[in-house]
Amino acid sequence: AKKHGEEAAVLERLAIMRGEKDELSLRIAKAYGRAGQSERARERLERAVADGGGSVEVREVLAGLYRQTGALAELAQLFALEADLTEDVDQKLGRLSEAASLYVHELEQPEPAIELLEKAAQLRPEELGTLFALSEALRAAGRRDEAKSVLERIVAQFGTRKPKERALVHFELGRLAIAEQNRTLALKELETASKIDPTHGGVL
Repeated sequence: AKKHGEEAAVLERLAIMRGEKDELSLRIAKAYGRAGQSERARERLERAVADGGGSVEVREVLAGLYRQTGALAELAQLFALEADLTEDVDQKLGRLSEAASLYVHELEQPEPAIELLEKAAQLRPEELGTLFALSEALRAAGRRDEAKSVLERIVAQFGTRKPKERALVHFELGRLAIAEQNRTLALKELETASKIDPTHGGVL
């Protein structure tokens, strides 16, 4: 461990002489890792990302460290940053979705997820999965009227089509009606959902 710590120290001095380089940052982080100093490895990669986003490999290694240590808030922030850094719409949507999912399902912080999903919805308004996730985050944040509005937008996009995915939307509308203690509307939405997908356990 001492040998690898000394290696990291030498590489740190080299990085100062040459300026911050992604390749050096990775070598330094790996040296710290071999020396059993995972926190310093993480700090080195975070510095590289903060200085300009870092390379894809730097961010991948950092994401791996976050997963290993359960640093899910930091992982969500990294995914959000990656969404800003890429010009590829599919990659941008993927990272926004991953970050939002972490905020809602793992961290129970729906508000940051709402902002990310609204960005995703602007990029591709017809993406039903994004809209559904947005409605879920809004409901989790207690913003029921906005969640309902998003779900009604999805129903409008289905038109007269009734695929099984539509049952999930009516199910969510039913849940919102239950939360608002509107029994009549809740039964109506759940009945609609059951007609579209009679096998849906939640509806039953």
